[in-house]
Amino acid sequence: MTRLLALFTASLMLASCNDPSGSAGGPSLQELATGTLEKLEVFPAPRPLPEVMITAGDEEAPVTLAQAVQGPALVNLWATWCAPCVKELPSLAELSEQTGLPIYAVAIERGKAAKLSAFLEQHNASALTLLRDPDQALPVALEARGVPVTMVVDAQGRFAAYLEGEANWMEVEAVSLAKAVLGG
Repeated sequence: MTRLLALFTASLMLASCNDPSGSAGGPSLQELATGTLEKLEVFPAPRPLPEVMITAGDEEAPVTLAQAVQGPALVNLWATWCAPCVKELPSLAELSEQTGLPIYAVAIERGKAAKLSAFLEQHNASALTLLRDPDQALPVALEARGVPVTMVVDAQGRFAAYLEGEANWMEVEAVSLAKAVLGG
């Protein structure tokens, strides 16, 4: 009976290490949904990433979003023609550099990888990992009303939360969110 209790306790402790509810001792994702992140929708239980095909960087062969994005991470949908998207790109890049959280910038347009990479560099966002969704399959799968959209991906590569609209990713709550997603 003691072994069973010890095993049960250990499994609970391990499960809480990557729990978006914050039971591991840090704030939950929902508690961090304030300020610039007040519209963050945290799912009661993380979901699989949408099964859409995208292209990674210069590659032309499509891969699934789950193949391209390994958690923990943020996935940001953007476009060069979207003023709020362009405005938030530098703060996303700075967040990635400051915290070490991988951030994937999914361009939802048909531009060539080199042109889109140059655009990110020109807007102080070259720290972001470029992905391309020229068919706009991801916004359709998410039923997004527009861009920018940012997805929170947990350590197991699951879709844990969703934010529609622009955010300042260097505000205190965004940095705390990045640290929570990273597990610390």
